[in-house]
Amino acid sequence: MKKMILIMVVLFSIHNVYAFDALWQKAQELAENSWTLVPGLTTMHHKMNIGRRAQAGAEFEIVFSRSLGEDNQIAVELVSANYILIEPDGDFDEDDDFEIDPYELEAFEKEFGTIEIDESTIISSNDLDYDHGFDELIQKMVDHEIERGAIVPKREGVFFETNTRLLRVRRLNEQSEINGRMAQAFDIRYSTSGRRRDRVDGEVWLCIETGAPVLTVFSPARTPMFVRNISFRTYYDFLSDSNQFIAVHGAITTSASILGMRASLVVSMTYEEHWEFEF
Repeated sequence: MKKMILIMVVLFSIHNVYAFDALWQKAQELAENSWTLVPGLTTMHHKMNIGRRAQAGAEFEIVFSRSLGEDNQIAVELVSANYILIEPDGDFDEDDDFEIDPYELEAFEKEFGTIEIDESTIISSNDLDYDHGFDELIQKMVDHEIERGAIVPKREGVFFETNTRLLRVRRLNEQSEINGRMAQAFDIRYSTSGRRRDRVDGEVWLCIETGAPVLTVFSPARTPMFVRNISFRTYYDFLSDSNQFIAVHGAITTSASILGMRASLVVSMTYEEHWEFEF
């Protein structure tokens, strides 16, 4: 009898966590209607600091466009690339100006706290005029993004996973207003293979009214050697006219420590001018 009761409790828990949360089901339905949307313009802002007070580092800003190319494939083109180098005892050019995105600052400060950068350390900014040995690095970044970005949309991710051995969804007793929308928090554990090395843990915040995602925050269950933490943060907008949601901003924050030297990296992404890919 006790075993029977235990089995019933387990089944009831699985039933509630995975199958019958109405808000999560709304998000799944919206995802089915949204996954073919492609950002027509992507701006990537890389910000790297080395040392406890950012004694050295660099900032890169790369803009890509995505459009429908030949054979119904996505064509990716480089629109612009800029960088600022930060070195000790450098000279600052007042004409050099990178506007720091508020989403990037929020993500960075949540993970690592505030890092002060002395503007007197910034030494150069160039528009597609590479020097200081950074041309090869930037070109690799461009090539990687073009190769990765040319992939057609795929129906994959936490909103499409139905295997409860790969995805655990648990509603939290937590709500918050995010970008003007009241959102409900869900605790997520997701692995594409069922193995810990492929697992991410985090939270998904869904709009209470529509079920659309407002914010997702994930971190890998395992990090590479010397890496202290990694966080992936994505913000979404809801398109009420078409009943779809789109990613509008993302930020990847990373910190590492090697031989006593601390380093941090923030990759901030802004997505605009979405269009629908037709299969």
